[in-house]
Order: sequence, then structure tokens, then C-alpha cells
Amino acid sequence: MTRLIFLIAWLRGPGNFRRLALFYVAGMLFLFYCLIGGLPHVPASPAHAVRSPYPDMPKSNPFPPDMAEQLRKRINGGPRVAN
Repeated sequence: MTRLIFLIAWLRGPGNFRRLALFYVAGMLFLFYCLIGGLPHVPASPAHAVRSPYPDMPKSNPFPPDMAEQLRKRINGGPRVAN
């Protein structure tokens, strides 16, 4: 779409193309300025890092060092069933 707009502006003449290119570059710079969050002295920029509205993820409990041995005992040490 951008290429089509630039092609039409180029076909209409150099003054029109130059004006469109200026607005395009200014728009891209403005969008980049908005993306980086502005400068510190601009009131609209956030004063601190934005926190997530969701609660923190729960901390995982680490496996005990002898977990493999405990599982092996549970699997092999269960009651024997006769066939």
C-alpha cells in the first residue's frame, strides 16, 4: 500500500512526492518516538516501568535431591500381585 501511495505521488509530480515523503518520514519518526515512550520530561511518558495487572506466577518447589530414589522405591516396592 505504501508503494502504491508513493507511486501515485511520484506520477503527480516532484513537489507532491517531496511533500508526501516528508510527511511519511515525519510520521515514522513520530511513531518511533511513541514506541520508545517519549522523553523523561514529557508528562505523557510513564514515570516508572509498567507492571503487569496479573499476579506474579507462583514459585515452583524444587525437587528434593533424592527424588529419583524415592520414585524408584515407590515403583518397585509396591505390593506384589500374583498372577
